[in-house]
Amino acid sequence: MITKLRTLDLAKPPGISEAIDWVSALAVLGIDRIDATTADRTLGSIVKNRDDLELVGARGADWLVAGTGG
Repeated sequence: MITKLRTLDLAKPPGISEAIDWVSALAVLGIDRIDATTADRTLGSIVKNRDDLELVGARGADWLVAGTGG
């Protein structure tokens, strides 16, 4: 998902820090499989800019997890 997000024209593309934040959030929540619902609920851990969140949201969580193997 991080790599897919980096293909978008984001004001602040996710980096290592955001990846660590996201993995930490998933661990705290006890999540071991990523689906569209999980991606949507944890997106704020990866995408920190409000405009970027809207851009990613317009693509949809299904686009974000497509091809990730869940």
